[in-house]
Amino acid sequence: IKLALSLPSYDGRRVNAIPMLTVGQAVGTIHYMTAQGSLLAHVFNRTLCEARQKRDAGVATHFCMLHDDIAPEADWFQKLWAEYIKEPEGKRGVISAVSPIKSPHMMTSTALDTDPWEPRKLTLEEVSRLPVTFGADASKVLTGVPLNLLVNTGLMLFDLREPWVDGLVFSIRDFIQVKDGVPKAFVEPEDWRMSRYIHSQGYPVRATRAVELAHYGSLGWTNQWQTEDPAAPGEVKP
Repeated sequence: IKLALSLPSYDGRRVNAIPMLTVGQAVGTIHYMTAQGSLLAHVFNRTLCEARQKRDAGVATHFCMLHDDIAPEADWFQKLWAEYIKEPEGKRGVISAVSPIKSPHMMTSTALDTDPWEPRKLTLEEVSRLPVTFGADASKVLTGVPLNLLVNTGLMLFDLREPWVDGLVFSIRDFIQVKDGVPKAFVEPEDWRMSRYIHSQGYPVRATRAVELAHYGSLGWTNQWQTEDPAAPGEVKP
């Protein structure tokens, strides 16, 4: 594997310097690609363009993105790769580590595609009842209805050589709708928009909890369901 590692950041600060570097022990070739700025999707696209250039030059085969506020465990890449290659080569789509939303409500940014603007987000407890790595099969377990899975870009991996990659553009779409005389703002974030695009190309979109991580804001929130501490099951204790 020749890895193009995307390291987008808002202001250059990171909570994952050590995990960012340990991935080099797990792959033969690694290219670190950094981009900084407040326009989230544009920053992502800059690293994707760089990765495509490296692919075309024959020096990169896979793309992995690690957000600056995601801190995975030390052997995160080995675990992510092991889950990724369980799909047949040439039909692997994208795999994403489940990431909690930065709040005590135990919600994740992994969702079932029930609505264009307000999909059904999965809770950590629901994720704990699913297979370690899951795709559209999650909806059959949780709702009995076949629905596509929407995943997060915080920690994800895909093959740059897949035919759908050149059509991928990270983009955030906003919408305002007036209901009962009251305007309400909606957003389709870049990660769910990406997931829908990959589904439309006939490739699988999968999520995994095999990689333990924390999503940092004022606190770090783990993606592991902790039944022993129901008062704050997502908080990483200092």
